[in-house]
Amino acid sequence: MIHIIKNTKFGIRIIITSILLIIATLAVVSCLFYHYACNDITKEYYLHSIRTTRQDAIFYDKGIKDLIKCFFDLKYNTQITSELYNFLVVEQANYGIALTNIARILSEVERTEDFISSVYIYTPKGDFYDHNNFIRPDFSFERSSIYKHLNRPDFSGLYLGNSGPNEIFQSKSSFIPMAMKYQIEGYSQWLYMVIFIDVAEMRNYLESIKIDINNEVFLINESGNLLVSTDSKTAERIISDKKVLDKIIPGGEGGFLNNNGFILTYQHLEVVPWIIVNAQPEDTLLESTNNLKNYILIISLAGVTVSMVASVLISKAIVKPLKVVESTINKVTAGNFNVRCSYTSDNEVGTIGRSFNFMISKIRDLIERLNLSIKELEIEKKKVEEEQELKRTAELKALQSQINPHFLYNTLSAVTWMAYNRGETDIYHITSSLGDFYRVALSKGKEVIPLREEIRHVENYLAIQKYMFGDKLQYSFNVDEEAMEFSVIKLILQPLVENSIYHGIKKINGSGEISISVSVVNNRKELELVVYDNGAGIDEEVLNCINRKLENGEKVTAEGYGIFNVNERIKLFYGQQYGLRLVSKPFNETKAIIVLPVVYADH
Repeated sequence: MIHIIKNTKFGIRIIITSILLIIATLAVVSCLFYHYACNDITKEYYLHSIRTTRQDAIFYDKGIKDLIKCFFDLKYNTQITSELYNFLVVEQANYGIALTNIARILSEVERTEDFISSVYIYTPKGDFYDHNNFIRPDFSFERSSIYKHLNRPDFSGLYLGNSGPNEIFQSKSSFIPMAMKYQIEGYSQWLYMVIFIDVAEMRNYLESIKIDINNEVFLINESGNLLVSTDSKTAERIISDKKVLDKIIPGGEGGFLNNNGFILTYQHLEVVPWIIVNAQPEDTLLESTNNLKNYILIISLAGVTVSMVASVLISKAIVKPLKVVESTINKVTAGNFNVRCSYTSDNEVGTIGRSFNFMISKIRDLIERLNLSIKELEIEKKKVEEEQELKRTAELKALQSQINPHFLYNTLSAVTWMAYNRGETDIYHITSSLGDFYRVALSKGKEVIPLREEIRHVENYLAIQKYMFGDKLQYSFNVDEEAMEFSVIKLILQPLVENSIYHGIKKINGSGEISISVSVVNNRKELELVVYDNGAGIDEEVLNCINRKLENGEKVTAEGYGIFNVNERIKLFYGQQYGLRLVSKPFNETKAIIVLPVVYADH
């Protein structure tokens, strides 16, 4: 990606950068403006909703006060009191007459008060109610929850129940019971009056005060029980969240956003422990911002379009002088050093143009001077190459010749030792191996021989050494048959075997083993020759020092003469990437590893 950006034309980069900056700026400004608008709408809704909820609470407080006033008006109504007294105290009173007179008064109250659905008065001798209502067949007031609540030891005053079915009268609607017990003068036992508040009428009022179609309003009591709502499912889902009730129930007024995405405002009623709650889905509240989003999008697209046109024009104005310089550079690149940059204004590009003209004039002078000396350098180069080739050939022959005296000394020592210790019987065998050994070493002056002859050369050497060391020396070969006909420079394995005997096997107690293996590696491109011994091994510090010298191709030293000789010959013949390295475990084993390129015998 970075590579693509770096290789993009300068003018296109200016256009893209300008557009991206403008888009980023418009995006940030648009988001901030939209966020501010949403916050402002939400804030305004909060204020409006709280005011509305407060007005609704005032209305309900007034309505409840009217219900309580109606309660006490009925309680102290002289006609009702008189009828009840006559019925309860005067024995000659007729229940039917009392019921008719009281029912007429109760019916009038139910007709004039919107929220009152029905009124019920209970006495030990009989109950009183409007004839338009029908008592449930199996009803007994003394078994009702209202009666039980009013007679709790810890209760006194006015009872307000939960919203639910009518316990007394036959009805499928929901009601909220309001009840109290009282006494009349001249009668010692308790009387009970119950007013049923019509939930449907209260719901109608809530529907009328909704802010919009998505708005929901509901009433709950201090226990969190739903009394009335415009949408019971929504209300139940909201108050099922304990966190919502923990915020609403403690008191006062307020508003917040709950986890279900509703903006809630609430207000506690003063007269009764009820709470009116206004719920507005946040997403519907912000629907009005859709036009704002479209407006912002249109402005942004217009801004991007204008910025694209402006960016193209500005880019062309900036890039035009650069193209003049580029055209001049391309001509020079093609080999024309007689051109000059025509743009030399007093700005940055003009400075580059003048500097380029100066540079071209200098280059032209240098080329003329260099052309004069090229022929001399070519002649000198040929001389150097000839000298290097002669030197390389001489070094190879000199290094090759150094091996023979070195080995001759060790072989003659073996022959002398054998003649002295065993007599002349075995001299034939050792001298025969020695003759074969020298035959391969000389190879009629050839520098390169088949690997098969190099292996035979090592076998002869080990046969000679076997006479010297006897059972102390064991050896084996593991050579890939395919590699036998590959060509290698001669005398690269024998010095390594010699090094293994005199610096490895000889230094240990008991029998030692030498193993020579050859294999084709690296997709048949390289030949790996390994000389292994289980001798004394090499100390890690010394090993690292030797490998470092081998890798750097340092000259031979008195210590380890043979391996450095082999490594130097390999690098001179095949190149610096090939050569010898050692792998060793102290007191355990050593491997001398040669890596050569695969060279077929006919090449």
